[in-house]
Amino acid sequence: KLSYPYSAYAAVVVDAEDFGQIPKRTYLIRGLKIKVPTNYFPADELNRTTGSRRTTASYTRNVTSGADAGSVQDWDGNFRGDLDTYTFSSVNYNKVFCDNPVWIMYDMLTNTRYGMGQFVEKENIDKYELFRLAKYCDEEVPDGNGGVEPRFTCNIYFAESGEATTVLKQLASVFHGMGLWANGEFTVTADQPKQPVALFSKANIINGQFTYEGTGDRVRTNQVKVTWNDPEDNYRQSTEYVEDYENIAEIGKIIRSEQLAFACTSRGQAHRMGKWKLLSEKNERETVTFETGQNAIGLLPGQVIGIQDADRDRISYAGRVSNTGTRSTTVIPLDRTISLPTYDAAFPPELVLMYPKGGAYRIDDFATIGGVDYVKGDLIGSITTSAAAANEDANIEWSEDFRTETKIITTSAGNVSSLTVSSAFSETPETEAIWALKLYNADGSLKVGTIKEYRIIAIKEDEGKFSIAGSEYHREKFA
Repeated sequence: KLSYPYSAYAAVVVDAEDFGQIPKRTYLIRGLKIKVPTNYFPADELNRTTGSRRTTASYTRNVTSGADAGSVQDWDGNFRGDLDTYTFSSVNYNKVFCDNPVWIMYDMLTNTRYGMGQFVEKENIDKYELFRLAKYCDEEVPDGNGGVEPRFTCNIYFAESGEATTVLKQLASVFHGMGLWANGEFTVTADQPKQPVALFSKANIINGQFTYEGTGDRVRTNQVKVTWNDPEDNYRQSTEYVEDYENIAEIGKIIRSEQLAFACTSRGQAHRMGKWKLLSEKNERETVTFETGQNAIGLLPGQVIGIQDADRDRISYAGRVSNTGTRSTTVIPLDRTISLPTYDAAFPPELVLMYPKGGAYRIDDFATIGGVDYVKGDLIGSITTSAAAANEDANIEWSEDFRTETKIITTSAGNVSSLTVSSAFSETPETEAIWALKLYNADGSLKVGTIKEYRIIAIKEDEGKFSIAGSEYHREKFA
């Protein structure tokens, strides 16, 4: 007799002879159905062919017919359930249940009833960056119990309204990320494997000065108490402890921090969050700040940069490409003569060049794309747009305004004013482009003085000057 708009309800009949009062009830629900990409099958969606529910997410959905194509399909940029694109009769109309945190965030951004759709136009959302990150969340990883599970899932219900920025921060914390408003768009970034997109040295910062700060060993966490919701205990809160046993034994005490695994219903995911926090604090001990000019336009928090500090390392292995001498894709003239040290043939030095143009990078160790083999960090020249990078069936990082390229040096050791590389850069660098060296010890470790990687955590513009703050970046932690 009553109407309950936008609600699902359950009716339960009990016998008053058995219950002195209305009993407490709990329900396991799949929750709201949301928009997802047209080529996407979320985990748990009903397979209409077999009648069973899917156990894993996949990107094999035909964007027109809705059938499972059996192979990864390109995304057309549209969403299932988008009324601006499809009619009610279309197979692509139906929204679906989905526990991928990125698409839950997209729903909160675009929904006009309970989200921010009245204030955020969907045209102002970088959907292809969201798509790349969503695939990273869906990637299966060991669950710690002999099986595999998605890297990040999000299972939460909001009992009451909250501040928009608070809700977005909570959702972004699921995938160790943040939401950003940049270049007129809402975009996201996450702490994940990335390649440096820009280089900085005394040659392109104001006053040639980097400022560093570090953390003391005595305040560094060696135990993380992670709170999550255990489905085997009726989704009550549970605690997962993650410890750095070596450090506890070394200093003889426990330094604990507490971490809420927001919307987490997987012990494996909670454990990975604890390990991420421990390894970040253990290996990323240093922050750097510096000022630079217009060459920083387009850089965003979350991107990785390379820094070569001649003052700190007492050696200069960076500068600008000279406007004199032979300059090609394989021969790079330097702005001065440098002393190239003797090197082991097994670990030759590498030249890194910075280009003021976008590009796509390979994140994983190896992939074949368009018949060409690529390894981690390689620039993929055949990919020239954000959409193409998002649709590639491989882990690809897209940088809109900057890129770096790395090539092996074949020039012999000694005093040199130009460097020759074993394979060609994608194009001849402009004069004044930034270069830097990566040099290796006989065991393959990086030498002192080579570029060091930092992740941008803040960037601020003031009258044409850009102040950048970065934290030490330790890519090995992701494995």
